[in-house]
Amino acid sequence: MSIHSQLPYDQSTSHARIPAGGINLIASIDSVSEEQFTASFFGSTKALHGEVATTSPATTTHNHSNQQYSITAITTSSGAIAERYAYSAYGEPTILDSSGSTLASSAINNRYSYTGREWDATVGLYHFRARWMSPKSGRFLGRDPIGFEGSKWDLYSFVENRAVIGRDPSGLCGTKNDDLIKKCMKDFRDCLDASVRERNRCISQAASEARDFIRDSAAEALRQFNESDRLAALGRDTAIAECARLNDRDTVFGEIAYQSCVGVAYTAYSAASSAAALAYVAAEARIAAAALAFEAGRVTACGILYLDRNSTCDDELSRCLRRG
Repeated sequence: MSIHSQLPYDQSTSHARIPAGGINLIASIDSVSEEQFTASFFGSTKALHGEVATTSPATTTHNHSNQQYSITAITTSSGAIAERYAYSAYGEPTILDSSGSTLASSAINNRYSYTGREWDATVGLYHFRARWMSPKSGRFLGRDPIGFEGSKWDLYSFVENRAVIGRDPSGLCGTKNDDLIKKCMKDFRDCLDASVRERNRCISQAASEARDFIRDSAAEALRQFNESDRLAALGRDTAIAECARLNDRDTVFGEIAYQSCVGVAYTAYSAASSAAALAYVAAEARIAAAALAFEAGRVTACGILYLDRNSTCDDELSRCLRRG
């Protein structure tokens, strides 16, 4: 006896399904080759959302999902992209190959897509266990089997028209948790606020460090200028003293020669002092340029840290919503 005669069978996809514990699927066997197996997680809520790995004698693939458990990509055992998936608000799929080209249907026969549920491309509907859902209309085709316990006002609505954050793996009632969503969004806003504060502190610290650098460097440049000027003045005074000594020893030297000697000493001092002043001005310009470059580099680093922190906030929001 064929195994398919003993298992729930889907004629539209030619697959027999092996359930475990009621609605949780643990394997799906191709009705032709009987070699392709789809395994989900035993005893895990992830099984309700179709987080599965597919294995055949030739290859093993792995499903990757977002916070709604919608399959966004399938990779091979080597990590290469096999297919990517994008969805409209209510799950109408767009299938892309590894190069990004659009496919008419899955080349690897993947059925699990939006919120982890099975897509029937022939009829353009999703199988949500208890009911079928049309992504074009964003509504179930059948009444909710549990009546108004699933929705307060509409027996056909899909997650009360909150498809971006809601899921309904059983087709009975949407698994959205308003309190959890509010908490996730509050934590997300707090995370972004903390990111802004962290960036502002980083920029403020960069500006403060740049000011300290300018102050300390300018003080050192001024010290060097004063020292250069002191040495030039010392050289001037020494030269003038030598002029006076020569004048005292040699009357032939004369007053005119003495004044000329002193003038040469002052000219040398003036040149040395001017050189020191120019060096000081050049040092100030270099200090200002270095401080600006330092501050700009730090501000850029602050911006990069800010973007990284925001990315972390996004990841934390996805993980928080996923817990719902």
